[in-house]
Amino acid sequence: MRSIVKAIVITLSLSGAAVLATSAADAGNRNGAAISLNFGNVAFAYSDGYWDNNRRWHRWSNANEQRRYQKQYHKRYNNHRHDRDDDRGWRRR
Repeated sequence: MRSIVKAIVITLSLSGAAVLATSAADAGNRNGAAISLNFGNVAFAYSDGYWDNNRRWHRWSNANEQRRYQKQYHKRYNNHRHDRDDDRGWRRR
């Protein structure tokens, strides 16, 4: 019986910690919206934005997103604006 009570107490405390962590993460977001970039959908990245695999252009949501991509995928990142090239940065693979 004691082990069941211990298991319940541990489960409740862990789920409470998860709820608190989620609430803290949401509180850090100014407008309450959660936006994330799937870097696997980036075909070509530039300093001013990126082309996705469906040939749609996107501006970086913020400077942090751009820096994170640049740091993580530096070999696939072009450190210039996409419109510098004649093809506006879209290249055939």
